[in-house]
Amino acid sequence: MFTMDEATKNAEVVKKLHKTLRSKVKKGYPPDEVWANLLKDSDVLSEYSKAMSILALQYWPKDTSQSRIKWAYNVCLEYFYNGGAYKSAQKYFKQQMYSSLEKNIVTEYEKLTIESELRIFERDWKSLITEKIVLLDVGSCFNGFKEFNEFLVFPIDIAPATQDVYKLDFLNVAFKEVSQSFTSDQFTLVTYIRDNLTDSLLLKAVFDVVVFSLLLCYLPCPEQRLKCCINAHISLRLYGLLIIITPDSSHQNRNAKMMASWKNALEGIGFVRYKYTKLEHFHCMAFFKANETNILLWEKYSRFLFIPQDFQEIKEEKVDINCSEEKFSSNYNIEELIQVCNLSEL
Repeated sequence: MFTMDEATKNAEVVKKLHKTLRSKVKKGYPPDEVWANLLKDSDVLSEYSKAMSILALQYWPKDTSQSRIKWAYNVCLEYFYNGGAYKSAQKYFKQQMYSSLEKNIVTEYEKLTIESELRIFERDWKSLITEKIVLLDVGSCFNGFKEFNEFLVFPIDIAPATQDVYKLDFLNVAFKEVSQSFTSDQFTLVTYIRDNLTDSLLLKAVFDVVVFSLLLCYLPCPEQRLKCCINAHISLRLYGLLIIITPDSSHQNRNAKMMASWKNALEGIGFVRYKYTKLEHFHCMAFFKANETNILLWEKYSRFLFIPQDFQEIKEEKVDINCSEEKFSSNYNIEELIQVCNLSEL
């Protein structure tokens, strides 16, 4: 078991890098340049990767009801295996059809037409259900979903902590069109995904799930957060699921405006929210890809993906583990430190 000093040291490594990236962007350095320089700094990335994996693995919560990984797992099972996906997609599809009529009262013929279209939709939807869920875990570091047999996991990170994680920059990844012949069966598709990942390429519209667990809040500006969400949209098949988990140890309503703003941004680029849960230390959200979107409209949504640190002065940002200096001076044992400082699944 790590001591408080060791926990603090590793957390400071993580927080220091996030602070440095934000500070450079706030000082006027181009975000793309800041990110590119980070990718070149192998020493910083290696130190960061080691610290992140230690914090995640050593301070895994005993209460699985508060686990971000377990939450994502349960949502995926509900969505794909227990009817959640079809019900949500059917509801959205039906709303879109009625909305397209642009009137409050529809004729009996129009109702029959909609019901007929829904039956076609149901047939097409059932053909999309696969044996296992193909999951892209972005910013994975240590491949946290590998324990679940229901998933075929493709973990990627700019600084992998384990050998089973692919080194890939999702922010600037190149995409490749995939022909129907490679999606005819899951084994062929998975092999093709793996082969292209080896060449630092991602296939378009083939993943059932994309996971951003503690990813968006660590990017230094809203534009980069939006770009990641757009890339998730490109990666997902129609009605595929985007799961976003972001840290927040405060009560649910404190950052409600931020969550509403994120929802507006994601729905603006073609997602529909499926589920939201506030755990003790996290906001957990799931969105399904509802439609293709107009690329010309994407840029206007970037400002919606803000975090509180975006509005802080540089001098106000402190390199700590979400604790005040007064809390560090107290005689907390490591279990108390975990609870107070949100180290359970950093």
